[in-house]
Amino acid sequence: MKLLKLKLRNFKGIKSLELVANGQDLRIYGDNATGKTTVYDAFLWLLFDKDSQNRSDFAIKTLDKNGNPIHHLDHEVEGTFEIDGETIELKKVYREKWVKKRGSATEEFSGHETDHFIDGVPVKKSEYTDRVNQIAPEDRFKLLTSPLYFNEFMKWQDRRALLIEIAGDVTMEDVIQANPELKELPGILGKRTPEDHKAIIMARRAEVNKELERIPIRIDEVSRHHPDVEGIDPDQLEQQSKELMAEQAELKRELADLMSSGNQSKIRQQIAEIDAKLLGIETDYKRKHNQQVSDLERQTTLLQAKVAETSNAISRKEQEINEQKQNAERAEKLITDLRAKWHEINSRRFDAQVEDVCPTCGQALPPERVQEAVDKAASEFNLRKAEDLAQVNAEGKAAKDRLDNIQANIASLESEFAQLKEQLSELLAQGADLGKQLDQAKVGADAYIEQEDYKTLVDEKEQLLKALDGDQSAIKPQIEELERKIKAVDDQLIELKNAKSKWELYHSIDRRIAELQDQESELAKEFEKLERELYLIEEYIKTKAELLTDKINSKFRLAEFKLFETQINGGINPICETTYKGVPWGSLNSAGKVQVGLDIIRTLQEHYQFRPPVWIDNRESIVELPEMDCQVISLIVSEKDKTLRVEGPDKESVKQSLFEEAI
Repeated sequence: MKLLKLKLRNFKGIKSLELVANGQDLRIYGDNATGKTTVYDAFLWLLFDKDSQNRSDFAIKTLDKNGNPIHHLDHEVEGTFEIDGETIELKKVYREKWVKKRGSATEEFSGHETDHFIDGVPVKKSEYTDRVNQIAPEDRFKLLTSPLYFNEFMKWQDRRALLIEIAGDVTMEDVIQANPELKELPGILGKRTPEDHKAIIMARRAEVNKELERIPIRIDEVSRHHPDVEGIDPDQLEQQSKELMAEQAELKRELADLMSSGNQSKIRQQIAEIDAKLLGIETDYKRKHNQQVSDLERQTTLLQAKVAETSNAISRKEQEINEQKQNAERAEKLITDLRAKWHEINSRRFDAQVEDVCPTCGQALPPERVQEAVDKAASEFNLRKAEDLAQVNAEGKAAKDRLDNIQANIASLESEFAQLKEQLSELLAQGADLGKQLDQAKVGADAYIEQEDYKTLVDEKEQLLKALDGDQSAIKPQIEELERKIKAVDDQLIELKNAKSKWELYHSIDRRIAELQDQESELAKEFEKLERELYLIEEYIKTKAELLTDKINSKFRLAEFKLFETQINGGINPICETTYKGVPWGSLNSAGKVQVGLDIIRTLQEHYQFRPPVWIDNRESIVELPEMDCQVISLIVSEKDKTLRVEGPDKESVKQSLFEEAI
């Protein structure tokens, strides 16, 4: 694409200017505020309704000496271009609208309007825009004409994507060939991308790490319930119990013999038998009671561990649900946007204007020729519309499928979440019930005395004791001594039973700790596996970064690109930073930025096979330009040139009109 001619009339203070380039490189000289940038603004406004600063609301109208707009002027820009050997003339006229209201003799200003022309023929704005977009889309055109556009107006993500498009991406096979250590990576990834699998690893790694951090705490919590078993020998407990029970039986026999002596031996024997029964009831009750308390305490400890595990699982599941709901909201928004886009495309209606006069001879064309042109235009319009609708439909179906999958996943997660909540409620209810049982059990250590059989025996004993009258006074000290010994043996038996319960609880807690330690070992193995996969992925990203950077930089002569940065933790983030001889773009001087920008334009023009004119502002600061295979228009500050002066490649003045002051 070459600029042949550019005409300005009443544009930003230029009353009239005709620039005849004939496709040549031009150098436009002028002092500050003489209109150099205005020429570039006019060129861009003609094509895209924007100025060189990418603004669409800049001032076009000519101002008087007081800075007020001069009314009733047409502001025009007309450009003639050569594209693929064909000439096209584009023209835009920006004017004020004045109307007379009913009953008024004076006109009132009511706004502005812009007329569009292609090859001298008035057209609608949409037709004009479509024709310009056929030449090149706005972003691409500015990318190929402004040395600064790539680095200062494009997002770094878009710059990076464009560079990869130019050089071609690096495949998994290329990376493995460069680093054979990564040969197992495809089997690890499956159908996932390295980035997606890394995100999964990082999430799972964090979860495993949290679990590993929690397990010592849980082990510590369980260990706190460890009873003190120092001095307890489980092998001797049973033997000591048998010996004490034998000693108890002997003492009771002696007591019975003692109480059976004298005239009331029969009564004493009956009392001894009652005492034996009372002791049996007490012993049996305390054995069962101690066992019940021990069992309840062990059940409470295990249940507390289950409650903690279930609460953690609920938190994780709730986080997963929230993440999936956010994904669903994004998918729903995309579907809404696509639906609106589909309706917008579907609402388009064919409205074509076809010439019915021969452009050569001026005679009216036959109706069938006119109709043929109309049919062709309508067919092309309908084809484009159908293609656009099909593309939106495809994108919408993909988005709907993804939303359905997300919603199904959410439903599954919510079902699991509800099950966990129900499980937690059941565990808490069990815990409350166990607590009540334990409290009741602890306060009921002496409840045997309220049993009917025990109270009956006590009453019988009291009656028998009354019957003895005073016959036992002589042997009372011996009886009390035997009873004291029996009581001491009973206390020892109770201590042995408590020791046995402690030993059983101790081993129950040991088993729980072993379970947690096994879980810790499995998690440690999983963490090691995740670390290995993460290492391979990061090695893949590093290797790919080096290959991709070298591949892209080989496409340019001056510009180099830094496409990745290494984080403090060793990870790699994608970036896109332009450098020249190691100096970042932001630190280059104006001349360096233009030279590097032209080098980028040269490669991009070759890639797109489209070479529009390149405009260089502040050209005076640049000693030497890279060789360009396109028309170059330089804007040069020259203090001596109070009006614009234009030179061609041979430094001869190129035909132009004089710069005229505003009206």
